[in-house]
Amino acid sequence: SLSFTSPVMSNEESFDSEQLMSELEKELNLSKEQMEKLKPVIKEKSSDLQQSIHDTVDKGFVELDKLSEHFGEISKDIEQKTIDLLNSQEAAQLKEYLGKIDKQAIEQAKDSLIAELSSLLELTEEQATKIKPMLEESFTEISTLLHQFLNSSSKSFEDFKKQFDQISSQLKQQLDGILDPQQMDKLDEHSEELKETINQAVFTTEA
Repeated sequence: SLSFTSPVMSNEESFDSEQLMSELEKELNLSKEQMEKLKPVIKEKSSDLQQSIHDTVDKGFVELDKLSEHFGEISKDIEQKTIDLLNSQEAAQLKEYLGKIDKQAIEQAKDSLIAELSSLLELTEEQATKIKPMLEESFTEISTLLHQFLNSSSKSFEDFKKQFDQISSQLKQQLDGILDPQQMDKLDEHSEELKETINQAVFTTEA
């Protein structure tokens, strides 16, 4: 889990290809020859994980909602590329390992979003501890809401905005008394910016 005081510091270091290879070697007990052949695909996976987390911080919930499906596709591609390299037991272990790091990456992406907002609000350590569960709950609600709209045939930004504003309002009520007025103003600005980012990415179609 990322520190509130250094929002995206760990993203470049996490899911390093050497680290992933080391973990794989322990879990799968592969030969040196197999490890060498696995190296290029794991390096590609490492790069994709890091880039995806970076994109999530940059673009917010629009990217976060797509992560699970995207990681699943990349992992299937790796399984296909290694089909002649591993036996059935090793292939099953690789699949399980890839699923585990995909979940870790999604959690880190969420942590990064929370850490980014925490840094923006310049939270004290005490404030960060108090509000992290509230932010996590709010972020989960927004992510779920966005997922529903992304999979809906009749997408209306006005409908989304109404429900988004309800979530934001509930969060503000929870944070009232924990954040100072200046921090509350920054939170309002952040909510409006996030809403506009989602509008541009999901609901605005180019002519």
